[in-house]
Amino acid sequence: MLVDYKTSSVVLVVTQSGQKLGRLYSLWINIDTHQIVKYVVRQKIYFGLKYKEFLIAPQQIIDMSKTKIIVEDNVEKESVVNRILKKDIWTKTVSVNTTRSNIR
Repeated sequence: MLVDYKTSSVVLVVTQSGQKLGRLYSLWINIDTHQIVKYVVRQKIYFGLKYKEFLIAPQQIIDMSKTKIIVEDNVEKESVVNRILKKDIWTKTVSVNTTRSNIR
């Protein structure tokens, strides 16, 4: 089973060539193996009212720091395919929200 872990910190995600993809939105964690399956990145579109979502596999990450993740240049093309398959593959997910308003 997968857990959708929403992040509250700001981590920018860019490609090797410097193209900004957006911010890290959440992580899909396999609770059986305790491994990150996908990184979910959101890019705001149209004044933040809409967004584009990218699903990034751990193998696509080149470098990572506290404030920035650098990924391969081909992430955008592969993420469109992953987004279409998302409904079929990841049917058993549990959402965990860790924003400050939910922590008491």
